[in-house]
Amino acid sequence: MQPRYLLAAILLIVLTFAPLTIWPGGSGSAHAQSLADGGSFALKARPDWLPRLLTIVASNENEQKDKDDRRDHGNNANNNGNGNNNDNDGGGMPPPPPPVQRAPAPAPDMASACLSSGGSVSLSLDNGTVTLKVFQDNLNVELARVDSGSVPPPPGGIVAGLVFRLSASTCGGGGLASLPSEGNLGVAYRNRAGESGDKSRFTLMFWDGQSWQPAPKQAKDPGANYVSATITALGVYALAQP
Repeated sequence: MQPRYLLAAILLIVLTFAPLTIWPGGSGSAHAQSLADGGSFALKARPDWLPRLLTIVASNENEQKDKDDRRDHGNNANNNGNGNNNDNDGGGMPPPPPPVQRAPAPAPDMASACLSSGGSVSLSLDNGTVTLKVFQDNLNVELARVDSGSVPPPPGGIVAGLVFRLSASTCGGGGLASLPSEGNLGVAYRNRAGESGDKSRFTLMFWDGQSWQPAPKQAKDPGANYVSATITALGVYALAQP
């Protein structure tokens, strides 16, 4: 039995019998209850120790309540501490994986478009850009990268790997042996390509199947890193330094 319940039981017994009794050696006060005829029928006594007993009982009750409150508070603190520790130790999310380093996309091997008069198509190579501009309608043009080892080298060698194939057809799909009308073919080379030789000698060359020939109607602009020609022939072209 908890102390508070035991004290309550004792207090109940004392309150029941104390009014009828004065303990030996103690002091108390008494009063007589008068009867209707002027006599008295009983003597009730209230011992002086009763208020002190009530004070002690109340004090013990309050002390026990304080102990219980402190114990409950301590358990809550322990529970909170354990919960926080558990959250900190095991509840954290794992660190995100490092970002994937993607390699840059390789330059395209081919570019094509169905063009009308004044339209153009371009192909980016490692060291420059090739562009063909046409002056007729309904013309499908294709520019494709060529492995420099797949063709004989032109006089002076290929500049910075700038070699490519030009093909054309009608937009409906019919193949062509040459351009129906002249087009402008230009090569814009990068600075590092220009540093590999004498830019004033850079020339657009055409492989006719047997030998390399300079493309017709050339215009050179070394300051702008640009060479162009007016052509009709289809096939392999290269930037060379003859």
